[in-house]
Amino acid sequence: ENVWKTIFEKENLNVRFQTDIVSLKRKTNGLYLSTWQNFKARTEHCDFLIWTPEASELLRTLDIPTKEETHLLGSLTPEIFHAHLIDVKGGVRHSPSTAFLANMLSKEAYGVTCTADAAGINSGLKTPEDMAKYDNNT
Repeated sequence: ENVWKTIFEKENLNVRFQTDIVSLKRKTNGLYLSTWQNFKARTEHCDFLIWTPEASELLRTLDIPTKEETHLLGSLTPEIFHAHLIDVKGGVRHSPSTAFLANMLSKEAYGVTCTADAAGINSGLKTPEDMAKYDNNT
């Protein structure tokens, strides 16, 4: 996030969050965005746009998508991944990483597929003794 904030400030970019782009029209002098923010409809002109939602949403938003955009973006389907970063003190450990094959195969929505302990992975566990020390938090 700091990287983006630095770029916004250095380039003097007008960045807006929590704004719904209702439609996007291309003209020879730039782009015209119809937006909805804070219960107000607006039309704004911009020289360029950095699109961050999923790519297929662009096709629904563009007034007239090009054939190339339709061809390239029309067949895309999003793959959504979730990650949680937690710090567990005194937890039971059995290995630096564990994969849950049953959850991967069932494709259960939001099912845990893998857990990993970055400190354990990077600590160079090479022997059964190292693993035993890791498991016992010693």
